[in-house]
Amino acid sequence: MPVVGAQSLHGGLIDGVTNATFRCRPVDDETRAKTERIAEVCHEHGVPTAAVALQFPLGHPAVRCVLTGPATREQLEENLAWAALPIPPSVWVHLRDDGLLPREVPVPSLDH
Repeated sequence: MPVVGAQSLHGGLIDGVTNATFRCRPVDDETRAKTERIAEVCHEHGVPTAAVALQFPLGHPAVRCVLTGPATREQLEENLAWAALPIPPSVWVHLRDDGLLPREVPVPSLDH
């Protein structure tokens, strides 16, 4: 059964928005620390965290598309650019090696 992904940007949580929420609640310290580490890994590899977040769900074979919910034309263009940006396989390896992604979770470009 095909699946549509949504909320992969988590209202800015993955890019360090100060007042972001997670699961409609304030962000706990452990979740914030993990998202900050994910952002560090992405930046070490020269890719925007948002591009990695948008493409991550597409690693699962059931996911056919990811909704982004842009509010402006500029946001739409930015989302499209992130969706098309090549993510080096080393990003997914690094996230797995650091324990930020479980090894059994499929990711784009490694598990397809």
